[in-house]
Parts: sequence; C-alpha cells; structure tokens
Amino acid sequence: MNALLGSDETGLLVVLDGIGPDGLLAHLTVRGGSTVSRRADEHLAAEISGPRPDLADVLFSETACTRRPEELADRYPGCLVLVLPQLDGSLLSWCRGRPQRWLPTPGSTGVPAAVLGSLLHACLVARVVPDALTSVSFITPGRRGGSAQPSDSASRRTASLRRSRSAAPTC
Repeated sequence: MNALLGSDETGLLVVLDGIGPDGLLAHLTVRGGSTVSRRADEHLAAEISGPRPDLADVLFSETACTRRPEELADRYPGCLVLVLPQLDGSLLSWCRGRPQRWLPTPGSTGVPAAVLGSLLHACLVARVVPDALTSVSFITPGRRGGSAQPSDSASRRTASLRRSRSAAPTC
C-alpha cells in the first residue's frame, strides 16, 4: 500500500463494524503528519429524515440534499459530521464547520454518505485533521471496491472517493 502513497502521505486502515454482514475495511490516504496506531470510535449515525436525528454524531442523507449544511449544523448542534449527496453525484461533507466535496473516482461505485460520515468521524477520534484526508478506498467481500476523494475539479482521479480542491457547493 505504501508504494501507492506520495512522499508526504500516510496510509490509515479503518475497520467499520455494523456495515454489511462482514463489516468494511477502508484505506484512507492522509496528507502530512503522522497517524495513530490504534483507536476505537463509537458513534451514532442517523439519516436526516429518520427518527431522532437530534441524537446523532453523524448525520447523512440517502438522497440528494436540498438543505444547506449550515442550517442542519445549527439545527443539530451535537452532530460532528454531516454528509449530503449532491445532484452531480458528489458528496458534500461538513466537518467542524468546513465543507468538502468528494468525487467518486472513475470506474468506482463511490462511497455511501453514511460510510463517508463514519470515516470522517473516525478521523476526528484518531486526531487526523479532516482537511488532511485526500482519498478513501474500501473493500467489501464479494464486491469491487468503491472509492471517494475530495475533488479538484481539474483532477478527478484515483479509485474510490477523492476530496475536491474546488470550492464546496451549497445545497
């Protein structure tokens, strides 16, 4: 795995229980700094339109959002992470008041909003600054991996999700 990382990047493996029958193994690419060896993270993730979103640490939507993340953060002050699908297929995350857009990498299925939200929460617990996270790749038994990355409108590359460097949209 390290051969795939740039000289200023670190890999972080995360195991998510409670997602699918066998859980989920995720590889996160982090820019700069060091990562911790082991941390446990427990949190409550809830769909925004589901029961009791006011109790959630992570809020997500399963459909493209029509609400502004700032409005949701104000309405649910206990929520640390929001993830909202966008009409263009990207995901908008809102973590510690900072928006980021995440793009599915070419040929991947992308990462569900609930999964990205849980991974971002795990980063907070692991003391990894969410802005340092550059890509997410995951493996589920019997499926091709999906991925996401913060997006740079000029560079939609890598497997899974990649964070975009372009300004995050408002819903």
